[in-house]
Amino acid sequence: MLSKFKDGIVFGAGFGISFVFIWYLSSYLIYPSLVSSQLEVANKEIEKQGFNIPPSSYKETPRISEEPKVQFYELGPEEKIEEASVIVLANYEEGENGKLKVIMKEFLKYVPGTDFYYSLGDEYKSSSFYPRENTNYGDGMVIFFAGSPAFMKSSMTHADGRIRGMGDMPIELIRSKYK
Repeated sequence: MLSKFKDGIVFGAGFGISFVFIWYLSSYLIYPSLVSSQLEVANKEIEKQGFNIPPSSYKETPRISEEPKVQFYELGPEEKIEEASVIVLANYEEGENGKLKVIMKEFLKYVPGTDFYYSLGDEYKSSSFYPRENTNYGDGMVIFFAGSPAFMKSSMTHADGRIRGMGDMPIELIRSKYK
């Protein structure tokens, strides 16, 4: 009985070793060459059907100005104003359940020809929030958009006619420069 058990273990070990050897051969030698040949056939078929569009024919997105060398948040106040294609003055209005909604009230700067998907009176939902108690959020926000279509790049709170995040710059300074 012990010899039958020993024969079974030897047979099982031999079977396991041969299984691992066959798995190794198929995984590292046979399978990759099959996959690469199938990919080559697929790529040739795509080229035949005309779906291979060279990168030189991609349509460039029109730019209002040349891309900045630094990130938008790294720019100084004057540079942010110059780089922005749209600057919106928005005020907080209380919504349901105490939520502060950011409502666009005035364009401080709007470069003609800029694709901008908001209108005055629209809520800028991504900046609306539920306020915490005993916290002063100011009167609203000044939101900077750049490019065309315009993408939001920065927002700063304003209070008492001044933009806090720009060294208390008066809003009137931007308003008079671009009206």
